[in-house]
Amino acid sequence: MKKLKDINILIIDDMQTSFEVLSSIIKKFFPEINIDYLSSGENIIDFLSNNKVKYNLIFIDVMMPDKDGIIILNEIKTYNKKIPLIAHTSINAPETLLDIGFSDFYLKGSSINDLLAIFKLHLKISPK
Repeated sequence: MKKLKDINILIIDDMQTSFEVLSSIIKKFFPEINIDYLSSGENIIDFLSNNKVKYNLIFIDVMMPDKDGIIILNEIKTYNKKIPLIAHTSINAPETLLDIGFSDFYLKGSSINDLLAIFKLHLKISPK
């Protein structure tokens, strides 16, 4: 099992408030996890390939103004098929999101237990 301090998460969301809410929930249960933020996925492949950090999980807002989350999803999957990509959205269409290719989804404002289930499934970690 990975040590929490070795786990890196990227959140891509055009709304900084959404990032702050999600990251604060994550930090409450897993304070040692590293969390980075991008306000768009405009140059996501350059960012991932030039960044020394290797991400274990990426949350992607589905609806963003410049480049939507589905385009970002496809670009990342072309670059690296192994990173779990989680739709972070207010759109309640889980089957569609999974069919498109997201590994999982977390509805904004959803239960903390739903988020913890994502961590248990994709990162094999649970809060103490």
